[in-house]
Amino acid sequence: MIKLKEAKKIVDDLIDNNDIKLPSNSTLRRWAMNGLITKVEEFEKLGRTGGRIGLYDDTLPLQIYTVLKLKNDLELKKVSERNKEILTIIKENNDIELIINKFEEKIDEDWVIGGENEEEMLERIVEKHEKKSLLKKYAKYFKEAALKLKKVV
Repeated sequence: MIKLKEAKKIVDDLIDNNDIKLPSNSTLRRWAMNGLITKVEEFEKLGRTGGRIGLYDDTLPLQIYTVLKLKNDLELKKVSERNKEILTIIKENNDIELIINKFEEKIDEDWVIGGENEEEMLERIVEKHEKKSLLKKYAKYFKEAALKLKKVV
């Protein structure tokens, strides 16, 4: 488990380009609420009157780095609409290498598209293409961040 402050420090070390601005804590919390990154998994209590600190999945720095990179390619609203499947893969697997393998399996998967009429089929084709495109970009940037952290051999 990792705190937001720790995750931001790691992401700051990962970013090569000084043009990329690190998001504020409130922006990161909003990203979690909107499904761009995983939500708080548990809280660390700071005593009777000290409040509490959210603890996130250990892959949070990789997720933040990935979303920052995706911002250059896609609208964040589109990413959050299609990100549910990606976050499910991250939550179900606790090993970075396993997560990357699951992403690659999902990319290589044959996606069956059917529909009642031609227009419906075309809509599904476009939707599947957009999902697959996002997954490819997400996997690329996630792996890039993992390699920078030297977590993947």
